[in-house]
Amino acid sequence: MPANLPPQLRDVLGRLLEKDRKNRFATAADVFNALNACGAALGFRQARDYTEPLAAIDSEDAQATESGALAKLEPVEIEEVTAPLTSEFSIVTRINEDFSGINYVADEVGRKGAMSILHVLHPPLLKDESALDRFRVHIAQLMSLDLAEIVRPKAIKRYSDYVAVISDKPGGTDLLSVLRTERTVPLVEAAPLLEKIADVCDRLCAARLPGVQLAPARIFVERSNGGLSKAQIWLCPRFLAVSEATELARMNEPENTSSTMTTDLLADPARADNMAEHFASLLYRVVAGRNCPVAASLSTQAYVAVPGLSEQSNRILAMVIARQVEDSSCGKVLREVLNAEGIVHRVPGHPSAGFTERPDSSTVSPPATLRPQSVTQGAHRLELESRGFSSIAESPSRRAN
Repeated sequence: MPANLPPQLRDVLGRLLEKDRKNRFATAADVFNALNACGAALGFRQARDYTEPLAAIDSEDAQATESGALAKLEPVEIEEVTAPLTSEFSIVTRINEDFSGINYVADEVGRKGAMSILHVLHPPLLKDESALDRFRVHIAQLMSLDLAEIVRPKAIKRYSDYVAVISDKPGGTDLLSVLRTERTVPLVEAAPLLEKIADVCDRLCAARLPGVQLAPARIFVERSNGGLSKAQIWLCPRFLAVSEATELARMNEPENTSSTMTTDLLADPARADNMAEHFASLLYRVVAGRNCPVAASLSTQAYVAVPGLSEQSNRILAMVIARQVEDSSCGKVLREVLNAEGIVHRVPGHPSAGFTERPDSSTVSPPATLRPQSVTQGAHRLELESRGFSSIAESPSRRAN
């Protein structure tokens, strides 16, 4: 068995491979239950058991998932307020701008200490009926989604001067401020935080929602005595995918070119909506202490390696950021990097629960910039194989063989 396999999965695979049939699983249902228990121990959501009888359920309901249920929601109504926005809110500061609107922190008038986040919509969005309908549907979906780590919208209001989405401001501070203080964070310490973020991103993508804003300034954290490893997080959702309003995206270029959604990305909606790429850039920022070069999203040759990560991990990040790996998830990106670094996840209840480095692991720092030839070889092998990461994390000697 590979040394980096979690013990739970090792046990299941070992039983599947027993030479004596009496020691193997008796039925496929037994395998399913064992893998589900293994997944639960490793922190994955339970898979649906499609062997259950569905006689009373029609074909449409049989295929319904959380995303299907959310998709049936009606667009949220826009509340009309016959007064300017300042009648209810006092603007404190402007946070940032994305293609659908501008974000502000504001005090609620008449409620001492109550603070909100306002997403003030750009006028072109209000004129695009189709995009606005999708926008309102996503607001309804986010209101119904049971996900505590999301900054949940409360309402959309049309004031006499602006239209704004209103959300309660979470506690804590933004991740960017934390990173400016911490400088760099070792991957083993950042892993719990990154795992939470990856899980939220993947759940939203599974529900066919536009995802979250992964710029560190838009991630709120509240640290405890455990530092970042036990920090509580709140993520700001994206209310509209770029692919759902391409013309609007082109009309509103972001002002911060170091953000996860650059002008170049907006020219390609598929890239702008790719959460795995943005997540890899966030991982880079946390561990490297600096932003990944914008040009790295266009070519792996522009990627600058993180000294604290192995060559395998840097190769994975370079290819995900350059979008040379298709159909990946944030969770998969994180797991592959952790595996490459020899970092394992102890299950809850274990004496050493949490992330820890394997005793036999060793990290070799790569040169300052990945060699173009190595990246090219990895990309070539990736096309020949199954769009996974197996070829990226291989050692140079094995690739030569």
